[in-house]
Amino acid sequence: MKAAGARGEVWIVGLWVLLSTGGFFYAATQEGYWDTIAPLASLIWFGVVAAVVLRRRWAWILALAFELSVLVSWPFDPGPWPFLLLRFLAVALLVSPQMRAHLAGRNRRRAQGSSFGSW
Repeated sequence: MKAAGARGEVWIVGLWVLLSTGGFFYAATQEGYWDTIAPLASLIWFGVVAAVVLRRRWAWILALAFELSVLVSWPFDPGPWPFLLLRFLAVALLVSPQMRAHLAGRNRRRAQGSSFGSW
């Protein structure tokens, strides 16, 4: 049975994944999405999200930089305000103690001598 902290990490990471990828899934249903470079950008973002889930710190830094750049650019290209609130929530989830504990879990396993070697 997992500890309560580990379950909290799963919920935080899962919610962040939903918030950060949901817009791409919605955009894929819109006309003109497949005629642009947007599918490639989506694929790259999904790779970054997968790397965060796999506890790669470089991906977390890249995701945080992207989310912060979206917030900084908001006044120059405003959209519906609920989306701004969702971006703030995504940043809050990224910097939460549970997300940082999730990222640190990779280093803890390595220090304890995981059976997977250098994963």
